[in-house]
Amino acid sequence: MVSVVYQFLHIVLYLQRYLCHVCQFLHIVLYLQRYLCHVCHFLEKQGLLNMLYQLQVHLHDHVRASMTCIRFYLKGARNYSDLASNIEHLRAAQRHLEIELMTAHQGTSSRASSGMCLCLCLVCVSSCLSVHYLSVSYFNK
Repeated sequence: MVSVVYQFLHIVLYLQRYLCHVCQFLHIVLYLQRYLCHVCHFLEKQGLLNMLYQLQVHLHDHVRASMTCIRFYLKGARNYSDLASNIEHLRAAQRHLEIELMTAHQGTSSRASSGMCLCLCLVCVSSCLSVHYLSVSYFNK
């Protein structure tokens, strides 16, 4: 009986330390969130879409990453053959939306499992994601 109580107290102390670390991590993420938003805005304003895309992928912000891929698809296109040559960007946008749809249907978020702050990423309703996915897949034929 005493060993069970001792194990229970050990688990409680471990959880308390773990929660303390999580709180510290969340404090750091919330502190950096404002700066990451400014960095993303700066990269977009400067037209540094490749760097912006890499940051969005790293942050698991698949909705915005798909939007950036669509901008890659449209960038510099003067005719339909230019669009056809950029089709891989449209396929990448479709993959990002698929990932976000899967996580939305599972009820979990890829950002939550990786420790990213949910406030930083764009989150869409599942039905809205489906409409965007169908639109992209229609043009991806």
